[in-house]
Amino acid sequence: MKTILTTRKRILAAVVFLMLSVSTFQLYAAGKQGKNLTSIDAQTSYDLIQENQDSEDFIIIDVRTPGEYNEGHIKNAVLIDFYKSDFVPKLEELDKNKRYFIYCRSGSRSGRTLLMMDDLGFKDVYNMQNGINEWKALSLPLVKE
Repeated sequence: MKTILTTRKRILAAVVFLMLSVSTFQLYAAGKQGKNLTSIDAQTSYDLIQENQDSEDFIIIDVRTPGEYNEGHIKNAVLIDFYKSDFVPKLEELDKNKRYFIYCRSGSRSGRTLLMMDDLGFKDVYNMQNGINEWKALSLPLVKE
């Protein structure tokens, strides 16, 4: 019985920690709104992509692994694997004056990427806050190559 209570307390503590982490990130991102570092939902993401589909200055970046990317990705997305050692150097090579849309599976990696891009001086970055999971839940289009 004592083990069950201890396990429940650990699970509860983990859930509270995750909730606080997400809330802290959302507050941080909200404070960056004037710089256009913004987290948006999947439907707003889809609308943004449609509005910018003919712009050469709008870049879609998928920060998932190659395996995740190959299972289905947003059309015209460029893969930059968050877990690769050259991830930050690849971000540094990008034109900081272009508009970027970033996403991952659940919003965690892309959320951290948003913070990195802020530190690197990017001016206009949109993050899909709940990742491709929410995109799929809305049955929005994906491509496989």
